[in-house]
Amino acid sequence: MLTQIKLKNFKVFKEETVFPLSKINLLTGINGRGKSTLLQSLLIMKQSVDYNENTNYLLLNGNCLNLGTFKDVKNSNLGTTDDIVIGYKFTSFDLINFEISYKMGLGNDDRKLIIKEITLNSQEALVTKIARVAGDKDDRDIVFNMLKLYKTDVTAVGGESLSTIDYYHNELIVNSMMNAFGVYRNLLPNIGTVSMQSQKFGVNVAYILQYNKIHYISADRIGAKEIYSKYNLDFFISVDKKGENVASVISKTKDLEINKKLYLGNNARTVVNQVGEWLSEVLGTNVSIVIDDFSNDFFVTLLFRINGKDYKPSNVGFGYSYILPIIVSGLIAKAGEILIVENPEAHLHPRAQSKLTKFLAKVASCGVQVFIESH
Repeated sequence: MLTQIKLKNFKVFKEETVFPLSKINLLTGINGRGKSTLLQSLLIMKQSVDYNENTNYLLLNGNCLNLGTFKDVKNSNLGTTDDIVIGYKFTSFDLINFEISYKMGLGNDDRKLIIKEITLNSQEALVTKIARVAGDKDDRDIVFNMLKLYKTDVTAVGGESLSTIDYYHNELIVNSMMNAFGVYRNLLPNIGTVSMQSQKFGVNVAYILQYNKIHYISADRIGAKEIYSKYNLDFFISVDKKGENVASVISKTKDLEINKKLYLGNNARTVVNQVGEWLSEVLGTNVSIVIDDFSNDFFVTLLFRINGKDYKPSNVGFGYSYILPIIVSGLIAKAGEILIVENPEAHLHPRAQSKLTKFLAKVASCGVQVFIESH
């Protein structure tokens, strides 16, 4: 889980600013003070990896955000030679604190940020369990030797050489004195620009923070719509930032069982049933979802069944369509993933806002880290 985000020279944050994080995080306050900027520090990572999982550039314009050019995202007081820094601190499933900080400057294209340096810092191991990629030591040594392509010794604080860093097809292999190793696959700088301040244990960092597994619901949602295009959702099932995929997601996952902590009512624990249960809970009326995928590869239709009668989304309140992608995302999100929701209160009565907040809190209790931006 992410426990901290650090920003420097990024948009409104000139000085290094640290944000402590928890399972559920509410960003609120007056306009123009950096709520969106904090979320954008995650979303530019996501859209960069979505475009190319082996990239060492950050794309300022992509499937989540359109931030413009380097001039638009650098702090207005930033000098021409200063870098933007974005850092993440998190605790792995093995309770090992780990930090990754990126230093980024302008590349050849001012719509990209080139990653000039990545600093890995494993400061404290709370338990002695080591995350291992392969089985026993002999297997690990065989795999590790196969992966060696580029190697450089890393000197820790105090001059003691504690570990090595190896590269293989843009994968970073951290090999500790404990003969365990971890893999970091995304957003690496050019070979030779990695530094490690301290490395006590091998850490499998590949699955601590997967930038592409972020569910993002923007403030600008698609709203009432009856016919949806059918999308290919083979890799990462997501409703899309505007909810464009919501009907496809329900169709694909309708028979999957949700986390028992989210279960409501007396119907089955399947996604399609629980979408209806939570819509009913939040909106205070008897609602279910009717999906028809036409048994073809092009379209999916969606209707709201309210008190036994079917309605097109355009013939019910905007609140129904606006919270639908939020509820679907919360039900399908898996432990270790991130859910970002902007303005969940839009088009909702205060009572419904309170109920939706309860839903998001339950999602967070299932191991999904939740970020809410609200006014």
